[in-house]
Amino acid sequence: MALCKRDIEQIKANPSGKERAHKHTKGLYLRETKAGVLSWLCRYSFEGKQYKLTLNKLSEMSIRQAEDRHQDILDMLAEGLDPKSEQEGENPRTVKELCDSWYSLDAQLNRKRPEIAKESIDLLIVPVIGHIKLNILKKRHVNMMTDACIKRGAGGQAKKALGLFRQICLWAFQRSILSFNPTADINKSRLGGKSSPRERTLKDEEISVVWNTIGNLGLSKQVEIGVKILIATGQRRGEITRCEWSEVRFDSAEWYIPKEKSKNGKEHLVPLSPLVIELFKELKRFSNGSAFVMPGASHRRSQADGHMTEKAITRAIARKQCEFLLDGKAIEKWVAHDLRRTAMSRMAGIGVGLHIIELIANHRLPDMLRVYVTGVQEDELFEMQRRALNQWAEHLKSICGISSPRLIAE
Repeated sequence: MALCKRDIEQIKANPSGKERAHKHTKGLYLRETKAGVLSWLCRYSFEGKQYKLTLNKLSEMSIRQAEDRHQDILDMLAEGLDPKSEQEGENPRTVKELCDSWYSLDAQLNRKRPEIAKESIDLLIVPVIGHIKLNILKKRHVNMMTDACIKRGAGGQAKKALGLFRQICLWAFQRSILSFNPTADINKSRLGGKSSPRERTLKDEEISVVWNTIGNLGLSKQVEIGVKILIATGQRRGEITRCEWSEVRFDSAEWYIPKEKSKNGKEHLVPLSPLVIELFKELKRFSNGSAFVMPGASHRRSQADGHMTEKAITRAIARKQCEFLLDGKAIEKWVAHDLRRTAMSRMAGIGVGLHIIELIANHRLPDMLRVYVTGVQEDELFEMQRRALNQWAEHLKSICGISSPRLIAE
């Protein structure tokens, strides 16, 4: 029997001692005892043998956390590691092993976006001190990590690395993995640099370059179309990568983003312009029957279903930066989140009100803008957002030269 959120409540009420399969994740089950204890279970094959691995109790691990842990197990299998041996192994011995333990036992269970921490670990911590054994870890090793950032002029990243590693070391100290916290007396303010927010927005001609070039760079159709949807809707990359087809409502031209998938924990309904409807229809052609709008590589290899990661989009864009050419020269570096900022900025430039832009972005309205929506019905505000996004889509069609209903090359 396929498992979804509604089924869990029924199982709690009527335990039967069975195993229920997750609806969209092959190999993930919810095991129930007649005594009413519910636990997550993963089935997998390693070196020709079948194994079962208990992950955690349902009361301590949500569906989302179980899905993330299951993906972690798939990643270990892809690296030739036995997940059961890893889970039952000894305490971590190196900084890398410590970071891995913290990620699986703390970040994945307690953070809404654990992959962001993982990206920082892989970029800022492990390459510099990942090999250091914990029994010799000292303050000077922490300084090595931050110095590596400072030497390349990235003081803001040094602060970010220290803040994250401090959390990891505190967690390890509380579990007696470390006998002391080597980050305790290091003052973040002395590292220099500022974590300035990005302000990059693309000009109309740069938007046109991205739109008309990205399909010719050998990237997957999912990335190509996904980037265009980000431009046309102004939503976040994580919201499109985790989007499921059940949340795209073609009949009413709406995209529903549940609170579990939004950054601020607030559900959101995005009106879809005819342009975006066509993009989603094109994306459907390449989804290979997946429940996800942007299936991951494992599904495209006909294995377990899953969604593309945010990092996959980030890396794809980074690899092709020098190929987005305007007048023979590469445009200024841009990242996926710049597309959201660009959409909001350019909508303001074509006359959309700031309060409507904030609603489209799913931001909480500041006091100075609430006066514009006081007394206005929700359905009327939604139609204002629809008109704004339709206006933005028409502007995109104009600057990008979009005329054919077929938006994506075969």
